[in-house]
Amino acid sequence: HKPSYGLVSAQGHLPPGEHVVSEADLSVVGPIGHCMTDVEQAFDLLLGARAAEAPAWNINLPAASFKDPTGLRVAIWADDDFCRVDSEVALSVTSMGDSLAALGATVDHHARPNVDPMANHQNYLQLLMSALGGDMPEAVQQMAASAVAEADPDDMSEPLLQMRGIALSHGGWLKANERRLRIQAAWNVFFQDYDVLICPCAMVPAFPHDHEPDMHARTLQVNGEKRAYTDILKWAGLTLNTYLPATAVPAGLSSNGLPIGAQVASRYLGDRTTLAVAGLLEEHHRAFTPPNLNNKN
Repeated sequence: HKPSYGLVSAQGHLPPGEHVVSEADLSVVGPIGHCMTDVEQAFDLLLGARAAEAPAWNINLPAASFKDPTGLRVAIWADDDFCRVDSEVALSVTSMGDSLAALGATVDHHARPNVDPMANHQNYLQLLMSALGGDMPEAVQQMAASAVAEADPDDMSEPLLQMRGIALSHGGWLKANERRLRIQAAWNVFFQDYDVLICPCAMVPAFPHDHEPDMHARTLQVNGEKRAYTDILKWAGLTLNTYLPATAVPAGLSSNGLPIGAQVASRYLGDRTTLAVAGLLEEHHRAFTPPNLNNKN
């Protein structure tokens, strides 16, 4: 479970580091488990403030926004032009909506927030690289600043977006953060009509690690087409950029037996809702199944 940003203290984690007092933007700490009972219990144990805030900090998260499946409103976003997904991923996510509809939930496969997903990705990547770039060597920061200064202002290619983030000034970060907050406001409006959005975690099933040092030389196969490895960030960043909670759940298996994941997201601080829907999916769609370690494929 990826909690709403700020619910679980990340002090001491990487990034930013063991002896750093501040906590990194975008980065959250959350539980992982084989079943939703374990995940929910671990989440309750992890909830808590940094030591300096603990004397006055209290959290009373709202209960799940529905009482039974017949009152559940679900939006399914299985695929999109901004980051086309493998056909097996799209089918698995779509089938999750079918499982919830069979329980009586209202499921909409066309509802979308008033958010430009590509604009969100550009915003997310710059904020992400700004957070990561603070600890990079000065030479790297200077290289990024030079690359941005020499580039076309309209160039939003992936490598240059990363350079833009590393070179982002404090004023530039404030402007980027304002854009993020406006995107978050659009999500808040969307979640007035829907309890959760279910979408892919990534555009492909599980894949082998690629250790090519040049990140931009790595590729992934999607429906037989080579795609940039960094596209893997687009669906994750859709919910992560605006601090939304998301519970990652098993959606299915690919034709060669590899796991496919989906994320159940909701409004900021709607963690109980995503966890409750994940519990329904575990019971009525798919639960965790240990991998077949003898499978050589």
